[in-house]
Amino acid sequence: MALDTLKSSQIITESETLSSSDGAFKLGFFSPINSSNHYLAIWYLDQKTIVWVANRNQPLQDSSGIFTISEDHNLVVMNGKRQVLWSSNLSSLTSNSIAQLLDSGNLVLQDVNTEETLWESFKHPGNTFFPKMKEPSNNKITGKKVQATSWKSPSDPSIGIFSMSLEHPNLPELLVWSQAQPYWRSGPWNGTVFLGIQDMVSGYLHGFRIGNENDGTVYLNYLFPNGSPFYALIVLNPQGMIEVPLWQNKKKITNRYWNLQNSDCDIYGFCGAFGSCNSQASPICSCLKGFEPRNVEEWNKQNWTSGCVRRTPLKCERAKNGSESVKEDGFSKLQKTKVPDFLEQSSTVSEDTCRSQCLQNCSCIAYAYDPVISCMYWSGNLTDIVRFSKGGVNLYIRLANSELGDTDSDRDMRVIVTVLLLLGIVIFTACAYLLWTWCAKHSGRENHGIQKHVELDEIPLLKLEELATATNNFHSDNMLGEGGFGPVYKGVLKGGQQIAIKRLSIASGQDFGLARIFKGNDDEANTKRVIGTYGYMSPEYAMKGYYSEKSDVYSFGVILLEIVIGRRNSTFDQNDEDYLGLTKFAWRLWNEGNIMSLIDPEMSYSMGDREQIMRCIHIGLLCVQELAGKRPSMSTVLGMFNSEIVNLPPPEEVGFL
Repeated sequence: MALDTLKSSQIITESETLSSSDGAFKLGFFSPINSSNHYLAIWYLDQKTIVWVANRNQPLQDSSGIFTISEDHNLVVMNGKRQVLWSSNLSSLTSNSIAQLLDSGNLVLQDVNTEETLWESFKHPGNTFFPKMKEPSNNKITGKKVQATSWKSPSDPSIGIFSMSLEHPNLPELLVWSQAQPYWRSGPWNGTVFLGIQDMVSGYLHGFRIGNENDGTVYLNYLFPNGSPFYALIVLNPQGMIEVPLWQNKKKITNRYWNLQNSDCDIYGFCGAFGSCNSQASPICSCLKGFEPRNVEEWNKQNWTSGCVRRTPLKCERAKNGSESVKEDGFSKLQKTKVPDFLEQSSTVSEDTCRSQCLQNCSCIAYAYDPVISCMYWSGNLTDIVRFSKGGVNLYIRLANSELGDTDSDRDMRVIVTVLLLLGIVIFTACAYLLWTWCAKHSGRENHGIQKHVELDEIPLLKLEELATATNNFHSDNMLGEGGFGPVYKGVLKGGQQIAIKRLSIASGQDFGLARIFKGNDDEANTKRVIGTYGYMSPEYAMKGYYSEKSDVYSFGVILLEIVIGRRNSTFDQNDEDYLGLTKFAWRLWNEGNIMSLIDPEMSYSMGDREQIMRCIHIGLLCVQELAGKRPSMSTVLGMFNSEIVNLPPPEEVGFL
């Protein structure tokens, strides 16, 4: 016999199979996991993917099963005693028949003479929906209901409590039932997608479509393009969930399947009538705007099945009761929504007309508009409303004028403004705190740095009289040379310490005469070669000193660089004749991109402090520019530290100090 065909004189036993011509589907006997029962089944690729079971409610107790065509030309499954456990159960068959397993996975029984299809497994679905299979709705003429049904469990393929069918032929949608109660619904089909499946996009599974049979049956099927390497099945599992396993080139794609029910919101009517479900909210159920819980006590216990009721009657009802000056009703907009069940359709061509028609119809309590379906409206309880993060449509709920208040757009705008305001306050507070922390930290570090510098070098604070005595009143015989900002004198302090003193001149532009005092060695001829800072002349004794913002900046820059850089005598090249002091040296390393090498190793800082340290050095160098006009004012310096001034100018030639 042909591998895919069974004739009336042939049988299939437990050790034999039928195979579709492409080898993808096989028909034979199998035993589920953890079960000793035997069933005739069709599977895809291997027995891990059973797609249809014949005798699902009448299992074989042993391996004596037989599949054949009976004398009355029906397909039958029998046990070893030739008792019929399952049959195609057709009557009045007079001609011989033949069975064939098609490449689609459909098992068909055909009349041998006419080749008419007498029976097919696709019209008697199990728990699986195939490509090319026509998932039928209730027959409009006969009223016959055809459903796919779940297994009881993975080890028991008998009919479980869940079923799946195509409902509402005029606006078809898939429904999963738990016994006689709706459990999940797809929302209406708009010709491209089911509006109630959030992640469904155009071309989903490469070709869902709705069609009509000659007998009045509306059906759904889906196709893959010819030559496509992909294949997918739609499976109703024992928990009532719809899974869509995928294969590519007949190899299952691991962990790649869609589970169309993702939360309690996907359970039909979870929040009751006039309730809205949002899986991203807490609690997930809320009453629609203008409605309140029917049973507050139950609602507070998160039992939402009783749903919500309207607070204020609509215009039609109030007008009927004799109310005067009744204002027109309006609509509350719900965006990205799975529309409720029991919708009706109008042939209206525009959304505005849909809205006006709803207002003119006292029984209309909500409307929605889809470009393909056109106008949808509701006149009964609004059940199974779900809010999505994407997809869905805009649903407009009819409310009394007094209940309208803010629209969704107004509320969204208010939320946005509030969030931005709060965000601004948080950012401002955080910046103020960080600035305060940074200033306190660096102020402490600055104070600590000066204190440490004094303790390490024992830098004395010298008075003018001491310097005058040491230099013989700054006699010309003691002048070592003269730089851009004033002469440098050698001197000897009490105790024999030799020093060099730079006396800042008024003409130099350095109004604040801060004297920088260097230790010298015995044969020191000039101030280009120094060992380190010995001391500073106290500002209150600065010779002929003036105080101004510019001079303060200069002094501030010197001190800032001293604090940040610290004592790096080992870094100074005493043989470098170009070394003209700390600021010159710092500026040169800045230009070379090596300024961080000057940071005092005794300073503790993290990688996060590096940027701030570089900024401090940058500001310090700007404060000791050779030309006074190039130096920033103290107010500008404060702006630099507070990051009010973000982009700092590059430091130019610094003054000799």
